[in-house]
Amino acid sequence: MTIVLKDNNEAIRKKIADGGIELCQCTMFYGACWLNYNETTKSVHGLGYPFEGMTQEETLAQFEYECKDPCYCKDVNEFINKIKDYVSKTE
Repeated sequence: MTIVLKDNNEAIRKKIADGGIELCQCTMFYGACWLNYNETTKSVHGLGYPFEGMTQEETLAQFEYECKDPCYCKDVNEFINKIKDYVSKTE
């Protein structure tokens, strides 16, 4: 499962970290406008920063194209709760 929040700023990252969820450094990269929980690394990653010469829009479009069954969250609280629920079911 891929859990996605189409928002990213310092306050959101702080709230996620305060919730006990690990954040990758890429959440702070210039252009990282979305966040997603990666079940393999068990951490939150940034999305949208320029990747391999693509624009932000192209990077996000590629992510959405390749993503299988994404769960888009309406706010950071839902994002945190979905991650915690997922983790509790897989431990």
